[in-house]
Amino acid sequence: MRRANAFIKFRYYYERVRLPFQNQSEPRDFEAITEKVQSCSPEDSSSYTEAYQKYTDCGCAYKLVCCYDDKDSKDFQTFRDENTVYRFQEQMFDESKYCIDTAINILTSL
Repeated sequence: MRRANAFIKFRYYYERVRLPFQNQSEPRDFEAITEKVQSCSPEDSSSYTEAYQKYTDCGCAYKLVCCYDDKDSKDFQTFRDENTVYRFQEQMFDESKYCIDTAINILTSL
């Protein structure tokens, strides 16, 4: 049970470090095309879910922003092809390496 007049206290607040990078993309930034799926009537004797459409990924977008210095931010990136999710994952691995290297340089220069 909470006590009346209870306060949260933070120790060593001055030592906190902001995250140097922010990836400004969200799941809603992925685009997909819906296609109808041919299906047959399943048995009525058991429970089932009937698929009536299929999602095919076709595009995504993101922007990498540096909170310390805008020169380390990257331009807006878009992908529009058949292998969007795969390309996005590959790009995120490359971006993570860039973020680690840049963050080390930023934090060692402080």
